[in-house]
Amino acid sequence: MQSLVMDDTENLLNVMSARTPTLTRLSDDQGVCRFFNEAWAKFTGRTADEESANGWLRAVHADDRAGVHTAYRDATAAQADVEIQYRLRRRDGIYRWMLDRASPWRRSDGSFGGLVSACTDVTSLKAPRTATNTEAPAARLPSVLTRFDADGRMQFASTGGKAMFGVDLAESVGFSLHEGNLPEAAAHAFKELLRADLASKAGQEDRTESNEVEFGLRVGERQLHLMATALADGGDATVIVTQDITPCVEAQALHRDSLQREEMSRQKADSAARARDQFLSVVSHELRSPLNGIQSWAHVLESQIDTSRPIVQRALAGIKTGVTQQVGLIEALLDATQILNGQLNLLQQAYSLNGAIQAVIDGLNTEAQQKEITVSFTPEVADIDMHGDAERVQQIIRHILSNAIKFNNDGGDVFISVARQEDMAVVSVEDNGNGIAPGFAASLFEPFRQVDSSQTRRAAGLGLGLAVSRRIAELHGGSLQCESEGIGHGSTFRVFLPLPH
Repeated sequence: MQSLVMDDTENLLNVMSARTPTLTRLSDDQGVCRFFNEAWAKFTGRTADEESANGWLRAVHADDRAGVHTAYRDATAAQADVEIQYRLRRRDGIYRWMLDRASPWRRSDGSFGGLVSACTDVTSLKAPRTATNTEAPAARLPSVLTRFDADGRMQFASTGGKAMFGVDLAESVGFSLHEGNLPEAAAHAFKELLRADLASKAGQEDRTESNEVEFGLRVGERQLHLMATALADGGDATVIVTQDITPCVEAQALHRDSLQREEMSRQKADSAARARDQFLSVVSHELRSPLNGIQSWAHVLESQIDTSRPIVQRALAGIKTGVTQQVGLIEALLDATQILNGQLNLLQQAYSLNGAIQAVIDGLNTEAQQKEITVSFTPEVADIDMHGDAERVQQIIRHILSNAIKFNNDGGDVFISVARQEDMAVVSVEDNGNGIAPGFAASLFEPFRQVDSSQTRRAAGLGLGLAVSRRIAELHGGSLQCESEGIGHGSTFRVFLPLPH
C-alpha cells in the first residue's frame, strides 16, 4: 500500500515499513486512517482505497464494530492511548482475534498528530479460554509502545511502563539501552529485536521470523511473561510493542496441566481395567478348576454308591446344582467384563430358533420338575431358520426361563411362544409368578440390580444376567423387553431378534 507523505520534522513515528509482519495503521488528528502497511493489506485482502478513512471498520466483526469505533473516537478526542481487542476478518473469511494498541504521535512542535496503531493476532493466546467458554470476553492484554533509533537510543515511550517493567520508561528517553534503567531481561530482548531489524534493513536477514521475543520479568512480587514485537518505521528507527501475556501463558499452563491430569487419569483407568480383566481371568480359571473336579467326582460317587437312599440323591443333586450355579456366576462375570470392554464377539452361523429354545427347556427340565412347574412351548409359527450366535441366543433364553422358574411359585406355569413381528422373530417367556414392582421395571436391566425381596435374596445371582442378556440381544440387532402388571401378576419377557434377509 502507499504510505502517507508527511513532513519528517512532524513525524514522531514514520510510516511503518511494509516488511513488518505486524498489522499497522496510522490516523490523523481527526481520527481518519490514512495509512495501512502491506501486512494489513495481505491480511484483509483489501485495497488502500477500500480501507482508507473508516473503510477498515467493515472488516471488523459486526458485534465488535461499534465498540471499536467508539474507542478510537474517544481516544482521538482525548489524545490518549487506546487498547482494545476485536475480531478482524481475514481474506479467507475467517475472523481472528486482534490486540489493537494505539498511542498518540506528536509533531515537532508538540501538537497532536493522530494515533499509530499496531495490531497483533492473539487468537492462539486466547485458545485456552475460548476452548471452555467461547462467549467469555477476551482478557485484557496490557502493552507498552517504545521507539528506538538506529543506535539503540530510546526516542519515545508510551504510558504503562511502570506497571510492566517496574521502572518509569520516560526516564530512559534519550538514553541507549545499556545506559537506561530497563531491567536486564527487557534490555536483552530489545537488543535482539533491534539487531534483527537492522540486519533485515541491510538485507542480511529475513525479518519475518525474528520480530518477536518472549521473556520473563519479575516486578515486585509478580512474575510476568512479556512478548516484545518489533515494527520498523519509514526511517532507521524501530518501534517495539511489549505486551503482558501473563494471563494467556498461565491459562495455557493450566490447560496443559489439565490435559496431563486427564491423560494420567485415563492411563490409571486403563491400567485398572487391565488389572481387573487379568484378575477375573485368573479367578475364573482358578475357580473353574476345583469346580470341574467337584463335578467329576460327583459323577464318580453317583456310579459307585447306593443312590436309592433319598439323602444320597439330595446330596448329589445339591452338589451338581451348586457347581452349575457357580459356573454360571463365573460366566456372568466374564461376560459382563467383555461387554464393558467391547470385547464380546458373536459367532455367526445358521441355526433353528425352535431347536435352540427346546434345547434350553430340556436343560432346565430338572429345575422345573423340582418345583413342579409346567413349561409349555407352543410356537405360533413354523420353525424359523435364524442367523447369529446360537449359543448366545440360548444364553438369553436360558437366563429368562431360569428366572421364570426360580421366582415362580411351586406348581406354577411358564409359557414360551415364538411369533413373527414385521422383520423380527419374537420369543416370549410368560410366567404367573410373583411379578415385578412397577418402580423397579425401568432399572431391571442395569448391572448388579436385583429385586429386593426375600425370595430373590435366597436365590443365587449377581444381578448381571439380564444386563448381559440385553446386550447380547442388541449385538444381534435386536432387544430384550419386560412387561409386568405388578406384584402377584407374573411377568413377560420378550426377546426380539432380526429375521435373516
